[in-house]
Amino acid sequence: ADHAAVTSMGAPTVDDLPEMAQLKRAMGDFDLNAPRIRLSSDNAGLELTLPQPITARPANGGELRVEAHRKPLFASGEGASGGGALSLISTRGGGLPEARFEGVEWRLTRGGFAARLKGRAGLDFGPARDIAFSTQGELASSGGRLTYTADDCIPLTVGKLDLGENSVEAISGRVCPGGEPLITAQGGAWRARARLADVAATAPFLEMRFSEAQGSLAVDGAAKGLSMRAAISKAQVSDVADPARFLPLQAKGEAQLAEEVWTAGFDLSRLGHDVGRIDLRHDGRLQAGGAAISAPNLIFTEHGLQPDDLSPLVADYVKSPVEGSAGFEGRFDWTAEGATSSGVLTVPDLDFTSPAGKVQGLKGRVEFTSLTPLITAPDQKLTADRVQTVTPLTDFQLTFGLDEKALTIGGGQIQAAGGRIRVEPLSLPLTPGQGWGGVIVVEGVQLNELLKSANLHDKAELDAVVSGRLPFTYDPKAGWRIVGGVLNGVRPGRLSIQPEVFDDLAAGGGGEAGVSPNTMQDLAYQAMQDLAISDLTAEVNSLDEGRLGVRFRINGRHDPPEREQLRLTFMELIRRDFMNKKLNLPSDTPIDLTLDTTWNANQIVSDLLEYARRGETPVLTTDEQP
Repeated sequence: ADHAAVTSMGAPTVDDLPEMAQLKRAMGDFDLNAPRIRLSSDNAGLELTLPQPITARPANGGELRVEAHRKPLFASGEGASGGGALSLISTRGGGLPEARFEGVEWRLTRGGFAARLKGRAGLDFGPARDIAFSTQGELASSGGRLTYTADDCIPLTVGKLDLGENSVEAISGRVCPGGEPLITAQGGAWRARARLADVAATAPFLEMRFSEAQGSLAVDGAAKGLSMRAAISKAQVSDVADPARFLPLQAKGEAQLAEEVWTAGFDLSRLGHDVGRIDLRHDGRLQAGGAAISAPNLIFTEHGLQPDDLSPLVADYVKSPVEGSAGFEGRFDWTAEGATSSGVLTVPDLDFTSPAGKVQGLKGRVEFTSLTPLITAPDQKLTADRVQTVTPLTDFQLTFGLDEKALTIGGGQIQAAGGRIRVEPLSLPLTPGQGWGGVIVVEGVQLNELLKSANLHDKAELDAVVSGRLPFTYDPKAGWRIVGGVLNGVRPGRLSIQPEVFDDLAAGGGGEAGVSPNTMQDLAYQAMQDLAISDLTAEVNSLDEGRLGVRFRINGRHDPPEREQLRLTFMELIRRDFMNKKLNLPSDTPIDLTLDTTWNANQIVSDLLEYARRGETPVLTTDEQP
C-alpha cells in the first residue's frame, strides 16, 4: 500500500460544506493498495491486466474499490488506447458516497481519459440528507478539466433538507441535461447546470406541498463557498393541512443560495387569475428565516375569480357568484427551535349568497395568530348591511374566535321582523361527527312579519310581538332540535285565522246530546277569526321525523270589526232549533285558547332557504303548512 493524492479539487477551505471538505481531504490523502498488476508488451502493443481489485482508503474513512471484469484492463496499439469493463464500488465515509458503477467502459484520450458510467449512488451533502440517484453518462478528463455528461434525466430523491424544526421532506424529481455538461470541475472549482422536471417536496412546518416544478438549475462551488440559482417556470403549491386552508395554486419565480442564505420569491395564481406572492428567506448559519404571503387585492366577479376557487373552507357558507374584494397578508417565521405564523384577512365589501340567503355589504377584519393550524385572536367581528332570507335581516353582527378545536361564537345578532334575534355564546367543534348546541334569543319580533315573509298571510294573521329563548342542539345523525323553547307576548295583539286552515279541527267538549258539532265548530272558527289577545305563550319543541311542534296558549276576547250580540227568542230556546242556524259569537266573549300546531320543519327550512338563495318568494306546500 502506498500513499497517494488527487489535488484537482484543491484543499479544504473554511467556506466549504462539511461533506465537500471531507471529500477534498479524502482525495488529498489516501492509501492505494494494488496487490497484483500485470503489464505485458509485444509487437502489437501494451496490455495491463488486474488479477485482483485495487482499493483506495482515504485517511478520514470510506473505501473505493476498482474491479476488472474483462481482460485486459487496458490495451494500446496501432495508435489506439482503450480499456475493458470495470466496477467502481464506493463505501460511504470520509466524504465518499455510497456508490456502485458496474460495467464501466473507459479509454485514454489526448490529455486525459473518458469513461462510460452506469450506476447509482447515495450521499449527504450540506443540509440535504439521504440523497439517492441513478445515472448513465460519460465522465471525461482533459487538460485538468473534469466533466460529466448525462445521457438522460437523472431520477433523484432527497430524504430531508435538514433545517432543524423547519425541515423540508420527501424531495423528489428529475435532473435533466441541458446544452452543457451536467457537472464540470476545474482548478479547485466546480459547477452544475441542469433542467429540473417533476420536482416535489413537502414542508411540514408550513403544512404545504410543492409539486410538478419545472425550471433550470445552476450550482457553483468554489473556495468562497456554494451558490445556487433555480429559476422555476411553473410549480404547484398544495395545502396538506386538515381541513385544507386553500386549493392548489400555481407558482413561478426564482430561488437563490449565496453565502449560506436562501432567498426565493414566487408569484401565485389560480385558474389563470393572479392571486398574490410569497417571498422566503432562510439564513443557514442562524437556522432562522421567514416567509411573507401577500394577496392584498383579490377581486371577485361573477365570471372571474370566486372565493371557493381559493379555499374549500368557504364552500358551505359562500355561494357563487360573489361580488367585491378581499385581501390577505400573512407570514411564517422560524428558528431552529420552531415556527410561528400570523395573518390578517380584510373584507372591505362583499356581496354573496349564503345558505340563509343573499348577503349584502359584508365587512370586517379578521386577525389570525396562527396559520398552522388556523387560529384567530379572540373577539373577531364581521358585519353585514343586509341578509335577504325568509324575512329581511339588517345590521348583522357576528363576534367569533377560531382555534384548532372549535369555532367559538362570542355573540351574533340581527335585526329581524321589527325586533332582534341573537345567539348566545357557543362553541362549534371542528372534529367531524361531534354534536353541539346553543340558545337563540328572540327580542321583540313581530310574528305577523314572519307569516308575510313566508307567504302565509292569506291563511292567518298573527299580530303578536314576542320575546323568549329557543335552546337548540345539533347532532350529525339526528339533525337540529329545539327543546324547551318558550316565546311570550310582550304586548296585546290580535289573531285572525281563516276557517279553511282548520278543516280537521273539532271544537272541544261536544256539548249536550243532539247538539250539532258544526254549530260549536262554527263558534270556534269565529273565536279564532277575530281574537284580541291579552296574553300569549308559545311552547316550541322538536318532534319526531323532523317536525316542529308549537303549542300556543292564548287568553283574550272575541273582537269582530262590528259589535255582535246573540239574540234568541224564548221559543228558540225551548225548541232548540237555534242549533240549526248560524249564530254570531257575541263581542267580548272571553276566550281561553290552546292551539297545537305542527310543522314539517326540515322541509320548510330547506325550501325557504332555497327560495332565499334564489331571491324568490316562497310558496309552501300543504304538508309544510301548519
